[in-house]
Amino acid sequence: MRERFNLDLTKLDKFTMLIHGNYGVGKTYFLGDMLKTESANGAVKFLNLRGEDGMLSLADAGLGDVGETVDTLKDFQDALSDYAKIGLAALAIDGGKSFGKIITKSVCGERLPSVGKGSDDWQKIHLAFEAAVSSLRGVAPIVVMAASSDRSMDQISGELSLTPDFPGRQAAGSGGQFDFVFVMRSIVTGPNKIRRSLLTSPVANTVIRARLPRPLPTEIELPEGPGGWAKLKAEMEKTLRKGGK
Repeated sequence: MRERFNLDLTKLDKFTMLIHGNYGVGKTYFLGDMLKTESANGAVKFLNLRGEDGMLSLADAGLGDVGETVDTLKDFQDALSDYAKIGLAALAIDGGKSFGKIITKSVCGERLPSVGKGSDDWQKIHLAFEAAVSSLRGVAPIVVMAASSDRSMDQISGELSLTPDFPGRQAAGSGGQFDFVFVMRSIVTGPNKIRRSLLTSPVANTVIRARLPRPLPTEIELPEGPGGWAKLKAEMEKTLRKGGK
């Protein structure tokens, strides 16, 4: 199949994104903010991977009956197939660590992946992971996944890096499978006061990625309450315009 496309983009209409960070920094809330904002453009869905279960963060988001929990890779694939028929404006996926677990379980069942001569468990896990991430592109124009972070060792250099909590080499390699990979962090600044931000420009030993013609600010501060998604998207689209204005 041949398909023409325009390289002179001025608006981000289709992309995948991964947000990773420590527990409790506000990733699930950010997903809800994204869905609420994008719901102005059409239907949205929230897909929870069993084990994450942070839905209470969105109790007052006003999103309604758009959530679903899945337990297995087949459930996940079936859900994506159903969503692709709806014509979604956006999809949020919560639970990257659980995502890795259901993929590993689809290959190994209840046993641990075997290693050593003659074992191809990890090869199968990586292939299944890459296929699952690739399938996200056909589900909705905007797909955002949240995952916890972990310290992982680079299998070539031996250096430790801050990565999404994914299995095996997917921890570091996931940066090449999403269009955008950002790190969310929060700092307590006072009683009931938290400063949240996204690290959006490459930092040493941290998995961050942005497929854009110009760099984003190193860090984007998020407002208290809603509005973070709109602010991030505006900064991303600014890089598509000459002069970055």
